[in-house]
Amino acid sequence: STGTLPAYAGTTQKYLAVNTGTLTVLLDGQPHVLEAGDAMYFDVKAPYHFVNEDQRTECLYYMVIARKR
Repeated sequence: STGTLPAYAGTTQKYLAVNTGTLTVLLDGQPHVLEAGDAMYFDVKAPYHFVNEDQRTECLYYMVIARKR
């Protein structure tokens, strides 16, 4: 688990793509479960965190962070 990550001061977007395993993204208290091959995008407007619920399986994901000026 990443623990709770803070929102950014400016407009920030995150793009995630899961390569292996399963990643749970908690946004606004709602879980979004991503499996290998899944992707998602979200605006970082509030605290959030990522969790690998299956400690026996590695989760590899790629993230792109875009900040608007």
